[in-house]
Amino acid sequence: MSAAVAHRSGATRWWDTLRAPFRRWLVDASAAEVRPDGFGDFARRLSLRNAQIGALVWAVSAIGFWPTDLFVLAPRARAIFAVSRPVTAGVAIVAFFVLSWLRHRPGLAYPAVAFFGAAITVPLGAFKAQIGGLEGQWFYFSFFIPWCGLLVVAPPGSRIGVTLAVTLGYPLAFFTCAPQELGKPQVGSSIVFLLFATGASVIVGHMTYRLVRADYRLRSSLEWKIAERTEVLAKLAERLEDSREHERRVVSRELHDETAQLLTGMRLELSLMRRTLGEGHEAQALIDRLTKLVEQSFDAHRSIIAALRPRILDELGLVAAVRQQVDRLRAHEHLEVGFETDDERYDLDERSALAVFRAVQEALTNVVRHAEASRVDVRLRRDGSRVRAEITDDGRGFDPSAQADGFGLLGLRERLRALDGTFEVDSARGRGTRLALAVPERPVGDA
Repeated sequence: MSAAVAHRSGATRWWDTLRAPFRRWLVDASAAEVRPDGFGDFARRLSLRNAQIGALVWAVSAIGFWPTDLFVLAPRARAIFAVSRPVTAGVAIVAFFVLSWLRHRPGLAYPAVAFFGAAITVPLGAFKAQIGGLEGQWFYFSFFIPWCGLLVVAPPGSRIGVTLAVTLGYPLAFFTCAPQELGKPQVGSSIVFLLFATGASVIVGHMTYRLVRADYRLRSSLEWKIAERTEVLAKLAERLEDSREHERRVVSRELHDETAQLLTGMRLELSLMRRTLGEGHEAQALIDRLTKLVEQSFDAHRSIIAALRPRILDELGLVAAVRQQVDRLRAHEHLEVGFETDDERYDLDERSALAVFRAVQEALTNVVRHAEASRVDVRLRRDGSRVRAEITDDGRGFDPSAQADGFGLLGLRERLRALDGTFEVDSARGRGTRLALAVPERPVGDA
């Protein structure tokens, strides 16, 4: 089984290598914006791509089957084919590149396809007229030409125009170069059959057009509904996050104002009790233990406030808040923490500064809980018009493609996306993790 998979992957790589030079020139129909009223642009781009593929197939066939002429054609026909093959293949190659250039002007798609279709069929008809007449097999080749119009995804008017341009070039050139063939009895039936093939191609092509249009409208409708719902959910998530930050700020302020006063009062009462009782009193040991508990409560109180909403972020800005977070990590964890910044203050609005701070906070928390790292580095720098933050650790890492983001990282990613920011995770098992994010530098007055 593994050998079969390896063989298939090897064949896939070979095929990708072979078609890579052509793919960069092929018109990408998916580049057209998917929207309910965008089918016209999509159809023109798809027609350009299909015509490019058709021209490429024709050029390869014309040149590739050239050696077989030595075995299947008479000398006269061989001489004529020796000219017709490179001429039509050259026209097809020119068509391939011109149609690629028209990706920037899709409005010219149908006239261009009609022109190059005729540019190939006209010399074909002229060359075939020199080989044989209506009684030979060469004119019957024209009955297949109308079906080339199926490459075009077009409304009825444009489809009829393209199909007629591609189809009529062959018989017009044929009878122009061999007018004596018009007097033969097969002319009527040949022309009727050619018109029948042309009409059948138009009908089948229009049915194909309607199917493609129905599929596009269904897909665009679904994509627009998904995009609309996604936008609503993103706005809802943004409002919920704003509400949560507001609640954090309120709780942080209450803790700072109320709880801090209570703890300070307890500290003063214990200090007064110690002085009142004097040294050597049997209650001094109890007072010392209570004082220690109060100090520990102060530390926990400061940590809780910092986790909820550090006031330093509002008062001194992002750099000071990140530096405080790094200092706390150095003091409480057996971890080497580096911090670098190219400025002491960045011109960020409140939401952007908060998003960067939360990202750094979440990243450092993940390093402590999961990374098993010995060192982590935090860098803040200005990158053009954006402020960039990078958090790098030497921990065990993980495979981002095999592990979905946690809710913390997912929330950060969506928050940064709402701010026109970027978020990247680069990690692999055994070589640590690098988180990089950037937000536009916006003055507070422009928030």
